[in-house]
Amino acid sequence: WYQRRVRGCQITKSSTHTTASKKIVMQTIVFLLAIIAIALAGPTISNDFTALVDTIIDGRLTERVNIWEDYTGQKTRFDFRRERESAEIINLYATGKSYDISEDRRTCVSRTLNRTLTPLFSWAQTATKEGVCHSGFNDGRIGTLWSSNTTTADLLLCAGADNTPYWVERREANEREYFRFIAFIPGPPSPSAFTLPTFCSTNRNSHF
Repeated sequence: WYQRRVRGCQITKSSTHTTASKKIVMQTIVFLLAIIAIALAGPTISNDFTALVDTIIDGRLTERVNIWEDYTGQKTRFDFRRERESAEIINLYATGKSYDISEDRRTCVSRTLNRTLTPLFSWAQTATKEGVCHSGFNDGRIGTLWSSNTTTADLLLCAGADNTPYWVERREANEREYFRFIAFIPGPPSPSAFTLPTFCSTNRNSHF
């Protein structure tokens, strides 16, 4: 009885040790897989941001645009030059209104928005890592290239180690759009960026 018990205890101890060893191995494997998953995961870039962007369509620089994008609040603003004058477009998706504003001519034209604002960078989190890329400014900055394919376009993103976007490219069948970020500040823009000028409600060119 004693020997059997001793052997039983030894067997039980050995079995417990084996089980514990297997558990440690499995935990190690899970930990390593988690590290690999994190390493392969795409960047998490804020969909709320303020930026200065060069827009390049089919290889031709078209505009330099100041962008305020509040995905959470469903608001965007774009400031740019149009035919030698300043122009801005404010989109208020929550109210379904878009405002085309000229400060120089003090005009404000309202149009109906019948869609919601989609996040600009959410796709990057599940994108495929392609290798290294350059910022596009000949400044020596190197980032990671990420790609994603949709039913309508192929998407490319070059982002730095701190998840700052350097550029985004969208390729469709007949068009190639390239957006180069000169500056990028993550986080919700100031609400004042979406305040309409007073002449929007009084100008005769306004349409409400």
